[in-house]
Amino acid sequence: MPIGVSNREQLSKDLREALTHLRDPGHMRRSPLVDTFGLEKGPDAPAALRRILVEGVKALKPDPGEPSHSPAWRRYEALYYRYVQYFSQLEVADQLGISTRQLRREEHDAFDALADLLASKLVVASGDVASAPEPQASDMLQATGEPTDNLAWLRETHDEPTDLHELVLAVVALMRPLGARHRVELDVEIKAALPPVSGHPVAIRQILLNLLGVALPRASACGVLSLRAAPTTTGVEVSLRCERTAPRQPLSADDAARLDMAARLATICSGMLVVDVTDEVFTASLTFEAVGQWGVLVVDDTPGAISLLQRFAAGTRYRVHGIRDPQSVVDAAVELAPRVIVLDVMMPQVDGWELLGRLRLHPATGDIPVIVYTVLAQEELALSLGASDFLRKPVTRQAFLAALERQASRQGQEPR
Repeated sequence: MPIGVSNREQLSKDLREALTHLRDPGHMRRSPLVDTFGLEKGPDAPAALRRILVEGVKALKPDPGEPSHSPAWRRYEALYYRYVQYFSQLEVADQLGISTRQLRREEHDAFDALADLLASKLVVASGDVASAPEPQASDMLQATGEPTDNLAWLRETHDEPTDLHELVLAVVALMRPLGARHRVELDVEIKAALPPVSGHPVAIRQILLNLLGVALPRASACGVLSLRAAPTTTGVEVSLRCERTAPRQPLSADDAARLDMAARLATICSGMLVVDVTDEVFTASLTFEAVGQWGVLVVDDTPGAISLLQRFAAGTRYRVHGIRDPQSVVDAAVELAPRVIVLDVMMPQVDGWELLGRLRLHPATGDIPVIVYTVLAQEELALSLGASDFLRKPVTRQAFLAALERQASRQGQEPR
């Protein structure tokens, strides 16, 4: 039995109110949707409601074959980027290439569509929305067709610069009892002047805990595990070493899983982990780049778009310089010598296609990778004209940083 019009309108209003305060647990706890979805008796109603709303928005994502400028795509993008990715209204409108007035109309239609979708997940009785158990959230997660990724939050988190000196000392203090249990002394040397590095402190902490969890039992044969942290030309290296490991101690499945997780986390943090485990030695080298080592020049006539990408890069190894005047792009690129240029297409006076040609022909900029970044569905054209990559607006932080990472990996790990 379909939901009544009046109920749909109220549900749409409640959804807008809840999504507007998605990151406020107190407000979420007071939302009427807690009762609507039968979450009032759960241990963490705000988190459960947040999960239902986010997965509901994701379930609006059209099939890949749907035309990119269809109403379905506009509805999905209006909600996803505005409320899940937490862009401002102006930023979403800029990235979609529409006015804020049109965006408000798109949001109105999108909330109605979301209300219809979520209402279909509820048990309907006598034309009224009845309570539904929390497992509905997992049903909607499956409906998106996307696998669960326990590290997704880490990829999307806006990092702050991490102080490795304090973090390493805290991890060492935590692991000393384990060292004592295996009769291993931790010999620690940390250079005082370590630059702040990119990478989430929670992830780096887990990397070190996993490495020490594998290394300490293996160091019982020599009784000493050395840990060194020192600055490099581009960031910081943390190294572990024991000279003699317990003989014929194979790497267990749990140890292999710990090392695999450490390597995955290091990659997410734009770092590198190299481990050597034999019957005679255990060594690990963990390197992170200092914050702001990679220069990125963003060319966009919209100040909101530049500030958004600068926020995306905050706390990472990338340092975003913005320029709004397309006529000054070549001069700015020559002066700044960025590792990557991110180029919008639809700009006044000179469009991005002409600028791409100028950059490719200039001897000082011809080899700088250019990522074309536009609302236009012109990936094939961009690549044929010499672009190194393509990003379709609106872009998420994860997609932006992933594009920069692709260029970094092609150029090698040594920044200028």
